[in-house]
Amino acid sequence: MITDTGISAENSRFLEDAVSQGLFPSRETAIDRGLQLLRERHEAIERIKSEAIVLPDMPAVLERRDDGYIKFRGTRIALYLVLDRYFAGASADEIHESFPSVPRPALDEALSYTASHADVARVHLDQQTAIGNLYCDLSKRGPSIEVLRQRFQALHGTAGA
Repeated sequence: MITDTGISAENSRFLEDAVSQGLFPSRETAIDRGLQLLRERHEAIERIKSEAIVLPDMPAVLERRDDGYIKFRGTRIALYLVLDRYFAGASADEIHESFPSVPRPALDEALSYTASHADVARVHLDQQTAIGNLYCDLSKRGPSIEVLRQRFQALHGTAGA
């Protein structure tokens, strides 16, 4: 539920708790700090994206979108997902099993390319992982275990009672 201020009831409680614990002098200061952190993360994502990794002679089975995202042509499977498995030591069969929508010949061509350009492929993987981590930090967190416990107890009573 969103309040008339545009802040969810859960976030409003969080702000009140943060102020009452002395973490911030006021609700407005807490909101300003939160917005500052969001801006910093968005700027970090944009900075990382602007440092596009050039994959020399990229095979035709791969395509680069305007935002730098590289995927297997005709699929939504990102190259970095395959690279992650490859650099973790997975075999071609295991990788294909994980991504069956990537045609096996395309996967084999990409893996052959990766083997001959491992240094730049690793940099691409690291860049995409950093972007993914920043997006995860920006995503909404679910309720804490304590909140879930309270909800359960409100619905079903205390365990063992």
